[in-house]
Amino acid sequence: RRPQDMALPPEPKLAACLRVLYLASVKARSLGWEGESEGLTAAQSSEVAALMDAVHNIPHLIQNWETCNEDLLRGMLGDVDSRYGHGLLAVYDEYSGITNRANG
Repeated sequence: RRPQDMALPPEPKLAACLRVLYLASVKARSLGWEGESEGLTAAQSSEVAALMDAVHNIPHLIQNWETCNEDLLRGMLGDVDSRYGHGLLAVYDEYSGITNRANG
């Protein structure tokens, strides 16, 4: 798909996606550094995988917003939050202006 054909999200949704991607990446990097000397535990490995599973589609969604299932995206963020407490769904909702939906 050519860049000029991309259907980008409205600015608040774009800001929300980028902030969530940033926070998940920083947390994954932090977990990687924790495992530098002794390796990651199984729990840390699962956390990294869950974080990346929740956000790996965000770059594609940003470029193809018209096909984005926002409820599914929010569900993925809520799932990783329920397991690891990162607060990604709350950040997404705050940045995107969602205030009247339940977080979960």
